[in-house]
Amino acid sequence: MKRISLCLFAGTILFAGVAQAGEIKVGSKVGQVTVYPAGATATRIMQIELPAGASTIIAVDFPVGLDPRSLRVAGHGDVGLQIGAVDSRLIKPSPDPDLIHQTERQIRALQDDIGQLDGEIAAAEAQKRFLDTVVRNMTRPTGGEDKGSPIDPAAWTTAFEMVGKGHAQSHRIIHEARMKQRDLKSRIEALRQEMTRDPSRRQTKREVRIAVNAASAGSGELSVTYQIAGAGWAPVYAARLLPDMDKPSFELTRRALVRQRTGEDWSNVALILSTTRPRGATAAPELPSLLAALVKPVPSRPNASFAAKAPATEADRLVDDGLVRNLAPKKADEKRKELGVVLQMAQLNLAGFNATYAIPGTVSLNSGRDTKTVTISAASVKAELIVRAVPAIDTGAYLHAMFKHDGEAPLLPGRVSLYRDKVYVGTGQLPLIAKGEKAELGFGADDRVKIKRVETNRNTGERGLLSSSRIDERAYKITVENNHDRAMRIAVLDRMPYAQNEDIEITVGDITTKPTSKNTKDKRGHLIWDYSYKPGEKKTMALAYQISWPQGQSMRLSNRR
Repeated sequence: MKRISLCLFAGTILFAGVAQAGEIKVGSKVGQVTVYPAGATATRIMQIELPAGASTIIAVDFPVGLDPRSLRVAGHGDVGLQIGAVDSRLIKPSPDPDLIHQTERQIRALQDDIGQLDGEIAAAEAQKRFLDTVVRNMTRPTGGEDKGSPIDPAAWTTAFEMVGKGHAQSHRIIHEARMKQRDLKSRIEALRQEMTRDPSRRQTKREVRIAVNAASAGSGELSVTYQIAGAGWAPVYAARLLPDMDKPSFELTRRALVRQRTGEDWSNVALILSTTRPRGATAAPELPSLLAALVKPVPSRPNASFAAKAPATEADRLVDDGLVRNLAPKKADEKRKELGVVLQMAQLNLAGFNATYAIPGTVSLNSGRDTKTVTISAASVKAELIVRAVPAIDTGAYLHAMFKHDGEAPLLPGRVSLYRDKVYVGTGQLPLIAKGEKAELGFGADDRVKIKRVETNRNTGERGLLSSSRIDERAYKITVENNHDRAMRIAVLDRMPYAQNEDIEITVGDITTKPTSKNTKDKRGHLIWDYSYKPGEKKTMALAYQISWPQGQSMRLSNRR
């Protein structure tokens, strides 16, 4: 079958002089879908039988939400096929006369049933009246000389039993009949509402019309490609740290969570994922820089002095600034609903700035809230282990794995499930990582590394004989102990304040341990002590600084991200 390499957008005409076309209604099926992080491109296939000459192909099974401007048509066939104008429109169905007549017949049948039940109710009511008359006659005293004699007890008992049974039966018949009538009336009302409902509120359909011209009669195939919203995919990862500490590495599995609410079902389609478009406590927290700035004194007020409002300690200031928070790992679902996980690896194709992943086999995904997880790749990644700690915020130590991404395609931002020693430890977040870029993952708390930070000195007051300035002196001692049975690299991050005002002077204390690096990630005032610790080794670092500012002014420390 010869492929006709014609591909045009909606409204484009490639030939002229086409006569009035005969209309041919056909069905279509989704054959391939390319899903982007937001949106998708779908291709529907039509098998057609064409007469010679001009025809108009009509399909009404296209989704309402497609972008009409994105319609493209290509053709296959050995009939000398030419493709002309392509257009689409929304169709709001009008009432069907045959359906209306059928509904009216249903309503009349239901009304007849209600009338039949009216007869049953009337018969039961008559039965009750008859029973009452019989009872009165049976219990009436006899005439003549015995007119005043008492009622025969045997007759009274017989009448009582007969009336009780008869009334119960009649009541049951009436009750059941009225319940059936109520149900029938509800069905009649629903049918009447359906008949009178505004056709514009009924489900709208989209019709696609394609003008074609065939040199000869025969069979052919049309493929219609269009863009549609309501679909997307997001990367999800699983990182499993392997137990070999001498050659550290982790297994990184890349999956895609695909969703779609396009209004059309995808059944056994070829699925392609495209990259076009465009912190968690399992890792050490970010440490803000500490800014020292002058502020104007606040005049005291009755029962509301500035001193009463100001935090009394550094910990109070950190709470006020929203820095201190629960740093325990957030509990997340280890497993999300994953429908039909595909175990085969996807085929990667790179084209310029775009990467696509062809999922092997076919995939089915109905429009709605369901999602499907497909596997993209799985690989072993070499890593370097390091324990990170930020004792100014959290006394815990966290195990990190530093690595270099060597894959051809970038790692897109996404959630990563983290496993250590075959145990789920929590979730983290991967940023966008390009080829050759270095990154790291946190694998949760390392309980074999002990961190302790204590304040050893705090002094606030005045400096100089003439009290020309005020001072704030602080000193801390940080103790790190490696309780592993192997050497570990441990990096401790702390800070000292910095100033942007020349009236504020900050001096590093003589006892401060010289850091191995400063101003990490361009954060001013950051200090890092990064050492290798032998098994059982303990090290102590000291941090001290003094802040001075002019007398009569106020200074406050605040966090800066």
